Amino acid sequence: MLADDVSLVVSLVMTEAASPWSETVGLAVAPQVARILHEGLDQLRRRRPDAAAALSVGWDEEIAVARHTVKLLDDNKKTVDSVVEEFNRIGRDQSATFGANNDFAFLESDGRAFASARLTSYQALASLDQASGSRTHDLGESMGSRVIQLQRSFGRPNTAIHGLPHVQASRPELVQLSAAAFADESYEPALPAGARDVAMFAECSVNAALHVFAPGERGLGGSVFRLRFVAATHALSAVRQLLGRFPNSDAPGLRAGLEAVLNSSEAQLLASLRQLRNRSMHYGIPPKLSGMRLDRPGYGLVEATTDDAYSYREVDAATTLVLANLSNELASWRTRRR
Repeated sequence: MLADDVSLVVSLVMTEAASPWSETVGLAVAPQVARILHEGLDQLRRRRPDAAAALSVGWDEEIAVARHTVKLLDDNKKTVDSVVEEFNRIGRDQSATFGANNDFAFLESDGRAFASARLTSYQALASLDQASGSRTHDLGESMGSRVIQLQRSFGRPNTAIHGLPHVQASRPELVQLSAAAFADESYEPALPAGARDVAMFAECSVNAALHVFAPGERGLGGSVFRLRFVAATHALSAVRQLLGRFPNSDAPGLRAGLEAVLNSSEAQLLASLRQLRNRSMHYGIPPKLSGMRLDRPGYGLVEATTDDAYSYREVDAATTLVLANLSNELASWRTRRR
């Protein structure tokens, strides 16, 4: 699974290297590279602690980024308030650095958000110092190099490069405006700035899972499925916590679409499959999980973690539907005041 995940991100980056999607793909794959690094190194420490210690010398910055990036609110070490305050701090820093008239930027395609400057800073992938603007590229390159080295430590010396189709969505456009203007026309008047950033974080992760990684569905379907399942469950958790923490009693209809997604049978199904979520994120396979094979859809992970109560086809369809509905409703929530 780790080797397939590495193949997916490397193949996507190489396919889009000279396309209009290059920058957006790089930002979208960064959290996945972080997850591979974080979870893969954890598994290597369990199996070969000496090799893991030797391999990770000098990896401090990449490891710190990976630990911070893997989860948003589906994490018992983080609260909604703490994440919102971190985004508030990032917003203040960016306003001080770029000025109040140009302190909010995001990438949008077909009315969907795919990345934002604040999200990139949250993931510690960009410096606010424009003079060191290459840091995003340098850190991304080093993390990519690390996961390839990590793969080799598991006995897989070569990364399989797949010829993938290009992302099938309109060219991403950079939207630049002031944070004040964004607040005036987006979400709800009473929603705090940091909470808007969390909502956009969820929207970006959902759209990346749906569109950026879609080219890998045929040759690397198992990796794409796991990535999408985790993205869907994390986004559902983030949105549910966000709406609960910041109730909108004055205009409840603004959230009706999102609440319908959260209460759908498909979302309830995904939320109930905690073991599948854990095994989709982590690389360790407990001995009690039987029936997994490389030639089965999704490696047989769905059937193994649900005792055959659900099939890969069922869960894959539910995941895709939830992501599509979240994409629509999060975009609608963000833009309904325009």
